[in-house]
Amino acid sequence: MEITFVRHAESEANGAGRWQGQGDSPLSDRGREQARMLGRRLSAHPFDLVVCSDLGRACATAEALGVPVEPDPGWREVDVGRWEGLTRQEVATAYPEEMRAIAAGEPVAMGGGESWVDMHARVDAALERLLGRLDADARVLVVSHGGTIGGVLAGMLDSRERRPWAFGRATNTALSTIRIGNGLAEILRFNDAAHIGPIGPWLSDRITAGAPVGTLVAHGPTARPTEPSEPTAGRSRGDPWALGLERLAAWYSPPDSLWATADPAARLAGAVLSTRHGVPLMDQALEAHALTRHVATHHTRGGRCAVVIDGESISRWATGALEGPNPRARLAPLAHAALSHFVLDGEDPVLADYNVAPL
Repeated sequence: MEITFVRHAESEANGAGRWQGQGDSPLSDRGREQARMLGRRLSAHPFDLVVCSDLGRACATAEALGVPVEPDPGWREVDVGRWEGLTRQEVATAYPEEMRAIAAGEPVAMGGGESWVDMHARVDAALERLLGRLDADARVLVVSHGGTIGGVLAGMLDSRERRPWAFGRATNTALSTIRIGNGLAEILRFNDAAHIGPIGPWLSDRITAGAPVGTLVAHGPTARPTEPSEPTAGRSRGDPWALGLERLAAWYSPPDSLWATADPAARLAGAVLSTRHGVPLMDQALEAHALTRHVATHHTRGGRCAVVIDGESISRWATGALEGPNPRARLAPLAHAALSHFVLDGEDPVLADYNVAPL
């Protein structure tokens, strides 16, 4: 079965940078447009069931899809109590001890509302109820909130205790999809807001702040061109492998540096992107296990270090970098010409998105 989680569209509180928790801030003008864009994207992808948090911003987002929706309070955002309506800076000033305890992983009720442990227990129960209703081939959409979606994914990987968090902040109306079956849980994609653009606001903020950012570009294993001259203009016509890379290059702005693994297909894919982006492909070949160290060494402040690598290797690297001790869960291999971004917080990677491609 597949479950696709969607974070609600931007609310007025989101736009003002204020905590909402379980308060009911309406959608902003931009949020209403995001919901319409989401509706257009999902119009060709029917679901067997659509569930949403019963908070207004989630319901309004789900209603934009034009399909029957079941509200479920189990999918509400974490309750932040007296923090509601405050900015992050105001909370840090007024409640510094709470903030320090939460950052350290202590089960503190935020603003006297819920702790992360409380919220995770509630969301786990909502997920169990949902799974109990589904057939093995069911496709379900859940419109919810950033905290709950991150909690579900971290729970799959047994990484809820990890500091920093394994997953970055979800973009409004971004899609995250999981597949459960045959004893394995897979994260197919995370924070996919391709209908809005290739780089979400949280990632953009981290880039602006100068954090090391790695862009992983996946190449597929089949139907690849074999001639070294293939990346030249006009030679890729009719070749889906090269066309996918060219579509990606047209959608995604040039990175600051471009690298590839030693795999000949990765080098050739890098050559296609190098030609289209006008960014030299570095001579040095990389190893998948060294991605974190490489990005920490070669990133440009305020920029992105892109590495072309096969989708299966990205899956293995990301699963090992993010997960806890759960052998029955993983991040699925990326599709051809799809992106994943990670941000280094100290030496630890935080996943900003996963398996995102132009529409």
